[in-house]
Amino acid sequence: MLKRLVLLASLLLFTSLLGMSQVYPVQMTPVFHVPYSSRLSDYANSMDVRMRLLVNTTDIGINNRQVRLKMYVQGNGIQAQSSEVVVGMNPIYINGGELLTLTNLELAPLFRLENLEGMSPSQYANALPEGLYTVCFELYDFLTNQKISQKSCAQLYLMLNDPPLLNTPSRNESIAVSDFPNILFTWTPRQINATNVSYQFELKEILDPTIDPQIGFLTSPLLYEEELRSTALLYDVSKPNLLPGKRYAWRVRAMSTSGLSLNNVFKNEGYSEIYHFTYASHCPAPTFILSEAVSARSVRVSWLGDKSHTKYHVQYRKSNVAGAEWFEVYTMNTQTTLSDLEAGVSYEFRVGGSCEPVVLGNTATFTYSGINQFSMPAAGTATTSFTCGLNPTIAIANQTPITNLIVSETFTAGDFPVKILELTGNNPYTGKGYIIVPYLADTKIAVAFNNITVNTNYQLIKGVVETTYNPEAPNVVVEDPLIVEVFGSESTSTEIINSDTNNSSGTNSQITVGQQQENSTGNEQSDNNSENINNSNSDSNGNNPVVENSSTGVNTNESPKTDNSKNNEDKKYSILYNNKKYSNGEVIKIPYNRSSITDEKFKLIDFPKEVDINYEISYKSQNGNAKDKYEGAFGEYKKKIQSKDQISVDFSLDNTLKYKMKSTAQTDTDPFVLNDIILIPKTFKLDKIKVIDLENSDRYAVNGQTLYFVKNIGVTNRRARFISEISPNLNSEEIPYESIEWWLNYQLWRDGFGKNDFTQKIFNDKNVTVKCKAGYPVLYGSEVKVRWVNGATTSDKFAFNFDKIDKVKDYIDKLKRYINVPIYTSLTSYNNSNDPLSFLFSVDYLNERKNKESEKNRLYYTEIKNEVTLNIGVKGKIEKPVLGLATPELKTKLWGKDIELALGIYWFIEANAGGKLGVTREAVTWVESSNDTKIIWKYLDPSTIELDTAIGLNPKAVFKIPNFEVEISGKSTAKVELLKVDFKNSQISCPLIDNGIVLSCVPVADISLGALSWSHTFDKYEYNFKPW
Repeated sequence: MLKRLVLLASLLLFTSLLGMSQVYPVQMTPVFHVPYSSRLSDYANSMDVRMRLLVNTTDIGINNRQVRLKMYVQGNGIQAQSSEVVVGMNPIYINGGELLTLTNLELAPLFRLENLEGMSPSQYANALPEGLYTVCFELYDFLTNQKISQKSCAQLYLMLNDPPLLNTPSRNESIAVSDFPNILFTWTPRQINATNVSYQFELKEILDPTIDPQIGFLTSPLLYEEELRSTALLYDVSKPNLLPGKRYAWRVRAMSTSGLSLNNVFKNEGYSEIYHFTYASHCPAPTFILSEAVSARSVRVSWLGDKSHTKYHVQYRKSNVAGAEWFEVYTMNTQTTLSDLEAGVSYEFRVGGSCEPVVLGNTATFTYSGINQFSMPAAGTATTSFTCGLNPTIAIANQTPITNLIVSETFTAGDFPVKILELTGNNPYTGKGYIIVPYLADTKIAVAFNNITVNTNYQLIKGVVETTYNPEAPNVVVEDPLIVEVFGSESTSTEIINSDTNNSSGTNSQITVGQQQENSTGNEQSDNNSENINNSNSDSNGNNPVVENSSTGVNTNESPKTDNSKNNEDKKYSILYNNKKYSNGEVIKIPYNRSSITDEKFKLIDFPKEVDINYEISYKSQNGNAKDKYEGAFGEYKKKIQSKDQISVDFSLDNTLKYKMKSTAQTDTDPFVLNDIILIPKTFKLDKIKVIDLENSDRYAVNGQTLYFVKNIGVTNRRARFISEISPNLNSEEIPYESIEWWLNYQLWRDGFGKNDFTQKIFNDKNVTVKCKAGYPVLYGSEVKVRWVNGATTSDKFAFNFDKIDKVKDYIDKLKRYINVPIYTSLTSYNNSNDPLSFLFSVDYLNERKNKESEKNRLYYTEIKNEVTLNIGVKGKIEKPVLGLATPELKTKLWGKDIELALGIYWFIEANAGGKLGVTREAVTWVESSNDTKIIWKYLDPSTIELDTAIGLNPKAVFKIPNFEVEISGKSTAKVELLKVDFKNSQISCPLIDNGIVLSCVPVADISLGALSWSHTFDKYEYNFKPW
């Protein structure tokens, strides 16, 4: 007994567990083929099978049932699902016991953007982020909307592969011209899960030598293209010729294909970086590369150059260190000093030579030597000790000045290497940089220098290197410092590293350069106060300070009689500007203003009035607007003015902000005053770029956004206003022209310099990307886009999914098959028909799409209108016998007499009813925001049609022969609702088919024989009239 109770309890528990999970009549299994595509659009547009959905109907009672699918996509912030009404989806029918296989070719509408909710157009257009995604499907009955399957899912891990890594030719390489070129292009594949990979090689000529190769590649025409499977391409004489002296750029795209379709499994759509090279005339590499340790932290590298070399590029890094960073130095000399090295460490380096002329904006290419090595001595094996506050005795035999020092090189001032960050002049030099102080934990200290001389061994032989000091913040330079970060505020006190050889006070950090001499001379120390014209020649005790002087090292704060005896009077005189006096060598700073700089007044004072003054203003041109060209080493421009009075200078001739003015009095000694003139703009930065529709100021786009215009008939263009909003908000007159630039479709707009507001016509056949770079001293960039979309109304007559029409059609078809009457699909044919009884079933579809601009923002929306119109009707009269209860009527002649015979019970239908129904689905979808889609259903009034008919029974028993008649009658009629259609409430019924109609009649017999007659009433007869 106990055993039976246990078995019974187990059975009840098992039954209850089964009841907890619902069993569906359909099971589905989604299968996605690898590699998985990162774009849903690939499953909508592919011509190849990328996925399969297996539908197994386990309920054998299901027969030709129409169903619909619902899809879900989840993962990495994506929560998308298919809409309830899937536009363009073909009907799906299932049968019990059958396995139905659906591929992405049949399910493509599910993956289209217009049928997905919860996904924006930008998310749909771009590759999905890497990560795990779940794609699920559910099946619903089409008519009842009942769920008939569980949610079946597949998990996809999307991983985007890296594009190829370009190897050779390397970036900015120079390739020698050859009669039989054989240039080997190689790259390294980096894909992990991509199959059937091929590579598309692209080569283009960069037509503009001053443009960035990255931009030039995108705007240049294609020179050569080839698709191949290998990771190398040999460019030989069979391919288009390369022109000597031209620049070329190339890239490779990795493509994974499945059949005819492209798999989106690569980052950046498979495109590699863009490398460029110069196909140059033979440019030899530097030879005889030598290195010599100068100290434990610096080394001098020298080489033998070629007469065709115009510039050199030295690259160095730690050897035997994986991933070590390359450092670089540019120079125009055949030697340079590498500083800031680590003691006891080995380095590898190479030297490249360029044969290209120096062109502003053009990045030179170099032909490199082989890689060489040097090892730094250990700390303590070279002169690495430093003494703070003492003046070392430094003997420098080389007094040959170097004439082509450039930025990024290093020279030594005493024990200290000075890295050049900014440089002007051509022997002497003025600029800024930094030094490294070993005894301060290799701290980098910002320095400035003015009118210094450096010899060919990169040693300071004349002049002053000053370290700036800011009490508010440490004056320390971090790695690769920007000029602004290095020098900080303009108003700083200074410490001096001086070429003076005899100053033992130790109050300033001073280093003496040059040989000590026995002869002494008076020193005239300059005062930095621009108002102080007469400088003192004595110390506080009234004595002249004694200073060591030599031909090899001269303090720039002196009046050197040995070199400038002809103009030893220049310190008496000064330049008067804006009621302020400036002595020789002092910098004149002018606040930048476009209007005021066109008429700046200068005058050399303290000369007799009758003396002519020659004023020479020189500068490095930025755009070549100057009229007088001065043939200097750097192609400087010079403007000459001679006057006895003050002069007016227009500084708006060029975009440069730095000038030199030499004012020379026409006397026997030709004394002069030399001043730097710097235009000082106000600091600002770009906050936003804005494009505004001039027809509606509420329609505008800002940083990174797109303003949409809808094309309209007869309108070929629209006007838009582009504005750069800056912080602080300066007047346009206070902004230098070169501090605002505009790029239209990635091309620099030359006429846009300095404009912060302009209006432009945008024609409807052009999409425009506008980028603004603005700011001082640093340019900040942002962009906006203007895009056109089609505004014409598009329409078609294709049927869309509206299940109520199908249900009405199903009822009409069943009535036709039972009653055997025609169905007309044209209203004209129906009205003209002469059939005893006929049905009308006419359906018209209209689909319209139109894009419209928003009145309140920059976006546009699409109005989608789906309209269906249904005309149904029934007219005429038909009578037919009840099967088994009647014989066909007979009318004939016998022996010349009329004979009529009919026996049984007949049913009949008599009707004349009809009407029109209509429903409209209006959807509004916003670009960039699919979640804002709104759907409105509209119905014609009335929204219901009832086809009322007269249906009844007609019992007959007719015998008509001469002198004998028998007639039975008892016709009964009922008003019946043959078909009811209510679109608004989704009610469609046909009582005759759904439930049948019970008809009844009472037959009455009238018999006459000659003069005799007789009548009889029969019992009531009922008949269930149900065609189906």
